[in-house]
Amino acid sequence: MKSDKWSLIAVSCIIVLLVITLLHVVDRTEANFTELYFENPEALPSEIELGETYEFSFSITNNLETTNTYTYDVYIEFDDGEDIGELGSSSITLEDSSKAIIKESFVISQNFDSAKVIIDLDSGETIYFWISTSQD
Repeated sequence: MKSDKWSLIAVSCIIVLLVITLLHVVDRTEANFTELYFENPEALPSEIELGETYEFSFSITNNLETTNTYTYDVYIEFDDGEDIGELGSSSITLEDSSKAIIKESFVISQNFDSAKVIIDLDSGETIYFWISTSQD
């Protein structure tokens, strides 16, 4: 009877080891995805002067295992929900595993408290950063 328990424990351990080994050996499929991000978020403008030009950049990386064309929109939305319109809209074609750094700039002349600078990709990714007017 004691021998049966040890046999059962030994068989269970062997099965667990086989399952763990199988999970490590089986080829996992890679996830296909797009990356949208700021290369240097610390350098993004945060407090701005009205009428001044501010520049920023963002990156798109294609990891879809095929060439893909991305359309992106860049716009500013004030904290009250008002949209001042597009800063830019364009398309870029990237081969698999390639990356593009896109530079944009903006000037705001009207007074506001805070706003979001938003980048939308047609593939569904969105990033943004907040800005406010400087309090001199």
